[in-house]
Amino acid sequence: MSHLVIEGGHVITPHEERFTNVWVDTGRIAAVADNHPRAEDPQGLSRLDARGCYVTPGLIDLQVNGDPSCNLWGDPTKAEFDKMRSSLLRAGVTGFLPTLITDEIKHLRKNVELIEGWIASASEPSNEPLARPLGIHLEGPCLSPEKPGVHPRQWVI
Repeated sequence: MSHLVIEGGHVITPHEERFTNVWVDTGRIAAVADNHPRAEDPQGLSRLDARGCYVTPGLIDLQVNGDPSCNLWGDPTKAEFDKMRSSLLRAGVTGFLPTLITDEIKHLRKNVELIEGWIASASEPSNEPLARPLGIHLEGPCLSPEKPGVHPRQWVI
């Protein structure tokens, strides 16, 4: 799908909100407008009816501890991680930070290494579109021992 028009949606940009079309050429937004030169030459143009829908830039979630299919605090698998990435994308999240909370350093390091490997492989082509991990968010272990929140006190440094 090299040329696409997302038609009639409630388009929200950092500058405005209005009902219009979004014109996409080879994966990049070419215009946010009712008309575009591509409309004159519809060959190879795919259409997506977005009436009744919001059209926004992809969302970025800065703290994802997991979801029902993937517990990043435990021992997640690549299949569970990718299922979570698919779920995030369906919710409009195109980029996210997998988040690890305070834990035993050995387990924390193991999960960091796992996720680093998955981040590296996330740039490889996939048959299924997935949200992209943008890095890793470590929520601990260096926290105040007086106010650790949900973090296990025995692992707070």
